Amino acid sequence: MARHRIVTALALVLGVGIGPAQAAPDPTSWVGTWFKLRGKSVGFAATASGMRRGADAFPVYVKIWAFDAGAETLSIDAYGYEDTAAGWVGRTVEVHVIGGSATDFLGWGFGTEPTITGLAMRLTAKGSKATFKTLGGFSVELPGMPGDPAIAGSLSIKGKRVDESKVPVPPASRLH
Repeated sequence: MARHRIVTALALVLGVGIGPAQAAPDPTSWVGTWFKLRGKSVGFAATASGMRRGADAFPVYVKIWAFDAGAETLSIDAYGYEDTAAGWVGRTVEVHVIGGSATDFLGWGFGTEPTITGLAMRLTAKGSKATFKTLGGFSVELPGMPGDPAIAGSLSIKGKRVDESKVPVPPASRLH
């Protein structure tokens, strides 16, 4: 599976709507928090000669850097290591907070560039520990050039809060 969709998929770390939202919690306390996540993609690449099943596992680092109470969205930077881009690449995504409490809430996100991706997630804190986990997700990559495969599959992402000093993304590559 192509690596360039990894960061987009994980940056969105939150997709498919779950129905009418209650008043969103105030997750302001999460601003500045980093997570070390492990993603997994399982799916198929379709070409004129047939289907090829594939799987990929990848690390992602996520920083929550803002909360907009009016829009009920978290601004998140997600960083993935891309071989073709020669290093860590980050993308900013708006995550819609849909319900829960300030220490245990649900969110979703959807994106279309460069890959069509949607994810639902749960963020939970208990004492000094925090977890970030998708509840389901998908990724679709359309062929970029004639002969390229179309790729579709599932995404799962999970991980824990990590101290910023353990984040391998160079400060010069960080968006916020």
